[in-house]
Amino acid sequence: MVLFMDVDEFKRCNDERGHAFGDEILVSVAGLLKKGAREVDLVARVGGDEFTAVLADATEDGASEVAKRMRASVEALGDNIGIPIGLSIGIVRVEKDGTVGGIMSTADHRMYEHKARRRGARKAAKTA
Repeated sequence: MVLFMDVDEFKRCNDERGHAFGDEILVSVAGLLKKGAREVDLVARVGGDEFTAVLADATEDGASEVAKRMRASVEALGDNIGIPIGLSIGIVRVEKDGTVGGIMSTADHRMYEHKARRRGARKAAKTA
């Protein structure tokens, strides 16, 4: 399984507190993601505020649990810094005939779908 992740509201870290602060947040997020993964998993920064995790021999339920832990830890960091950062995540099963490009494209698409659902839920909560 592969997770493709984007830090929600990260731009606010840079805009409100500067790029040095944003860099510190990226380092913190990387540590939280690594801590949320299993020892056999690989977590890497793709670029900007995007990360990926390759979950060795994970089931869909197992990948969902890892994603849930990662999302909760990043949201807790947001609570601690006073900027509501979060984590949008696309989850993809790796098939034997899959290509890296295809896997990453699908994961990226699913991550943006997740981000859109989260934005919609936040907007609905604000109007309620």
